[in-house]
Amino acid sequence: MESILQISDLTKVYGFRGNHYPALNGLSLGVGKGEFLGVMGPSGSGKTTLLNIIATIDRGSRGVVMINGQDTQRMRRGDLTRFRREHLGFIFQDYNLLDTLTLRENICLPLSIANQTPAEIKARLSSVTQTFGLHDVLDKFPAQVSGGQKQRAAAARAIISNPTMVLADEPTGALDSSSAKVLLQTLEKMNQSLGITILMVTHDATAASYCNRIVFLKDGRIISELRRAAQQPRRAFFDQILSVVALMGEKEAE
Repeated sequence: MESILQISDLTKVYGFRGNHYPALNGLSLGVGKGEFLGVMGPSGSGKTTLLNIIATIDRGSRGVVMINGQDTQRMRRGDLTRFRREHLGFIFQDYNLLDTLTLRENICLPLSIANQTPAEIKARLSSVTQTFGLHDVLDKFPAQVSGGQKQRAAAARAIISNPTMVLADEPTGALDSSSAKVLLQTLEKMNQSLGITILMVTHDATAASYCNRIVFLKDGRIISELRRAAQQPRRAFFDQILSVVALMGEKEAE
């Protein structure tokens, strides 16, 4: 499997003058093209730090982060901005839609910034709108639609520029169970039908069960991993995830 993300010996230390806190501690991780990877772990395990470094928002103190063959740890600020725009898509818990733009304008924003032609924007918008079922609300503003529709618009915006990888940070955290299910089914469809590589940070075992691999973090390290077997029912994978989460909780209590 072609590697999209390769992390080697990644360490991130916060603090100074003897008061140091290691958020990541020699972490190594590979993500193949077309994977749907979930990252789980308790609060303080390093999930957010890891996501921020992969997203090029932060830098590690040591280690290598290769995305699509490029070492983002060594890039200059201007190069990182361009790389982020061209290679990464983002889905946030709080949508991050601009209130003064319609859903259509929000979704097309990455292409507008990249100076794509109107014809190309129209073609890509039609494709992602079909995937996410947003035809009827494109001309509405974020305040006029449901949370589920906002998050699907955010997901459409994340993939409209054909990124190398989509990073999702607790994407179902602000949704009711029905809207969360629709979004997760759509992400699963994106991954399986379109081959889009997704890395999702989540604390929710239900959300994680839509992934095909889960890594579990604790104290800045990967301590366990689960792979969903071919044709394995999602419910059975969900039960496996719960077992690992429960075991981690038991060890934490010791």
